[in-house]
Amino acid sequence: MFPIERSKQESPLNLKAILTGSAVDISGTFNTEIVMNLMAGSMWWMGPEHWTMFYAANLVRGLFFTAMGGYFSARTAGQDYMKHALVTGSISTGISIVLAIAYYLNMANSGQVDSSIFILFGVFANLPAALLGGLFYASTAKTQNALPPN
Repeated sequence: MFPIERSKQESPLNLKAILTGSAVDISGTFNTEIVMNLMAGSMWWMGPEHWTMFYAANLVRGLFFTAMGGYFSARTAGQDYMKHALVTGSISTGISIVLAIAYYLNMANSGQVDSSIFILFGVFANLPAALLGGLFYASTAKTQNALPPN
């Protein structure tokens, strides 16, 4: 009998790279979220002006880990850096949309929706943050490749 040869077509995306970037983003954001909420729970004295800073710090923290996810996705892929960072950012944006809807449904029952501007900005800034991480790796990879061999 004739052996069946399967064509080995290269996938345009590296699943390992996408999963690595998403894992960095999700685990980093989730673990620091636990720490931030534990800290906030012990700050019973905080007024509305302090909560604004807390929400801003959460936004920066979340976008930082999204950028790190894009960076590690691009780094693990080894090629098509921006494409992998884009997919990682899309996953992060999808998760953010689901969590934002859950947040609004929860807060609508309690009558408190005071961090909406931060949540909306975070949802829309996820994709650019991941692309920024991928761009940062792409620029460092090109710099390293441009160096003459020793």
